[in-house]
Formats: sequence, structure tokens, C-alpha cells
Amino acid sequence: MITSIREFILKTGKGIIITATLPFLKSCGSIVRESVNAASLTKVKNKLLNKDYLTILRYASLAPSGHNSQPWEVEITAPGHWKIKSNINRWLPAVDPDNREGTLSLGPFIENLVLAGGSIGYTVEIDYQADSLRDTTVANVKLKKDKSNNFPLDLIKLRRTVRKNHLKRPVKSVDLSFITGKNENNVHFFPADSTVGKFLAEGTLEANKIQISRDDAQSELSEWIRWSNSDAKKYRTGMTPASMDIKGLASLYVRLFYNKDDVMSESFRKKSIDMIHDQVNSCGGWLVITSDSSTPQSLIEAGRRFQKIALRTRERMLAVHPMMQLLEEGFTDKVQSGLGISEPVQFVLRTSYLEKYPDPVSLRRPVEWFVSL
Repeated sequence: MITSIREFILKTGKGIIITATLPFLKSCGSIVRESVNAASLTKVKNKLLNKDYLTILRYASLAPSGHNSQPWEVEITAPGHWKIKSNINRWLPAVDPDNREGTLSLGPFIENLVLAGGSIGYTVEIDYQADSLRDTTVANVKLKKDKSNNFPLDLIKLRRTVRKNHLKRPVKSVDLSFITGKNENNVHFFPADSTVGKFLAEGTLEANKIQISRDDAQSELSEWIRWSNSDAKKYRTGMTPASMDIKGLASLYVRLFYNKDDVMSESFRKKSIDMIHDQVNSCGGWLVITSDSSTPQSLIEAGRRFQKIALRTRERMLAVHPMMQLLEEGFTDKVQSGLGISEPVQFVLRTSYLEKYPDPVSLRRPVEWFVSL
């Protein structure tokens, strides 16, 4: 079918293409989370991995990660006893050579796990194990049956990273207080029109230009984009046209014709820089999250802090879009100096209001793909 469509497009004019493709846009839409993962909790019956445990792990897996690489693995050692591990094959050595961001990504996973466990009726104890950012065994987890705390799991299910359609509207202090909760000592906000806000916008754009010019970083990115629906179904990781907010005919086109080589092209890189220029100049401000130290535990706690914020944003129609390139491209000291912050900076988040909150679409591996018994 795809071959015949391609042949049809190559032999016809643009006007005919649009008319011909509209009827099957819905049937050929970009793969989204629910269309491939709806049955991921079926038919697994085991004392080590019962229905409650499966549900908790499913919610844990809805955590964000760099390039949606989903670096977590879980080893079940006994009923309710788990080892949380980091999968080295899902690290991003080109943009994250020290695995700093890979370690941060385990924070949202663990935070989701704790929240889902509490909602279903389990106390979750975390015992951190990693001594370095490259250790693959990160934490031991124990679940004990308890009363439900009634945490609304839809907050986890509906969380989404939103990159487009940010508004320049100033962020109200009451909304900032709501999403940051009790993290005042480790979370800093800088309005877009402030000196620091402009510094972060300009620096993020320049850092992106550097990163996009690097072939190793661009090649790594190409490995995590699932242009075709077949790759999206196969891997259930990475970024799809839907998660990159590519819609309609543009989505159809890239799914049919784009591949890794396109990501390496000059035209793709230029379009990426143009898009980032628009993004950094269209927001309400910047949230910066710090850690108490640079130990693995401290980074994971910073990741949990980020997730707590991310789970509160939808209620106030706020988006938080991680833009970490300043930290990835070696400007950490410059960032801390420019912000007047002594603690290690771990997250730089473009933060804005939205008119409409889109549904989550990023893919997730089924539980049975990242659990070993």
C-alpha cells in the first residue's frame, strides 16, 4: 500500500495529492500510545508479578525520558521486592556521555511508581544503591500492602511534554506556587522578559546550534525517531511524528518518506534551528531545577522533583518543556554563574500557558518488555 501511494504521489500534482490523501489520513494516522499498548497488562499471571504490580509498573513506565529512550529495567527478586536498573543500551552517549540525564530519568519512573503504589494500596520503600552515574543497579524497592491514599492516577496518565503552541503570557505566581509545591529551595523561575530569562533563551538557542551541528548527536537523534508506524509498533520507544506535534498531511509525508538520512541533512538541521528559535522566543518563562549534590541519589531526587511539577501542570494549563542543551553542551558553569545559583543545575524547563492541552501520545514499552523474573 505504501509503495503504491508513493508511486501515486510521484506521478501526480500537489492538488490531486491533497484530495487523494485526505480520505485515508485517519486510517494511516501516526501511531499513538493507546493504539499499541492497550492490551499490555493481559494474561500475565504470576505470584511475582500480579495484577496490582503490573498496574503499578505500567503507570511507572509513563515517565518521561530523553529521546523517550525509557532506560529503566525492573528485576523481580521476590513478591513485592524489585531491583530498579538502568539499561546501558538505552543511554545517550552523544548528548549525555556521563549518563547524568539517564540517571535523572529514573527519578520520574520511581516517583510514578511510588504514587501509583500508594493509589492502589501499597507503601513503597526505596533504598538507593548506585554509587556512580554509570552503575546499572540503581535502587531496591519493597512494596507493602496498605490503605489507598486515593492519589488520582489520571494525573500520571495524562501528563504530556508539550513543545508547540506555548503562549507568551506571564506566568502567575499563584500558579507557580501550585505546580512547584514545597520545592522552593530547589526550583527557580525566571520570567521570559527578565535578564536571566533572556540569557536562558539566547543560550539555549546557541547550545542547540552547536548540538545540531554535531554529527554524532544528530546521528544519535536519528536512531530514536520512529518515522514509520511499523518501527513505532516494533520498538514502542523514541519519538514519533505525533509526539513531535507533526500533524495532518505533513505527518503522512514524513511517515512515508523520511528516514535516518533525512535527520542528517542540512535542510532538516536548519528547520530544527528555526523551530527552536521560535520556541525560545515564545514562552512565559523558565523553570530551573537544582539538586543538592551530584550523587546518583540526589539526581534521582531531582528527577522526582521534576515529575511532581509535571504532574501538576495540566490543572493550571501550564506546559513544562525540558530544553537541556545548555547543560549537555558544556555550559553548566556558565548557567550557574548567570543564574546566581550555587547548587548543581539539573533541569532547564521552558514554561508557558497553553490554550488547549493535547492528549498524551508518546509510546511506552509494555511492562513485560522491561521486567525480568
